[in-house]
Amino acid sequence: MTPTPRVQAVSDYAIVVNPNDNVAVVKRETDAAVFERMPNDLDLSAGGVIDGRETIDEVGRQVFEHMIKVADGELLAKAEINKHREFQF
Repeated sequence: MTPTPRVQAVSDYAIVVNPNDNVAVVKRETDAAVFERMPNDLDLSAGGVIDGRETIDEVGRQVFEHMIKVADGELLAKAEINKHREFQF
């Protein structure tokens, strides 16, 4: 039986830790303009809350679903795609 991934949110970064202690950093930006300028570096935007286009619950659901997909291996975090190894420990 495979252990369930542990998920921990920290500041503007959501860290998904799998049972093997490999770490994927999912970067979330709260400024939509910054997110649009950095599409290859940032995974998620929460700017819709600030702009009034989305609720906190909607963005929270998007973050949660994205993190589950990364933890399950369905998606790679941008840091993984770009081989940003400085996030590994």
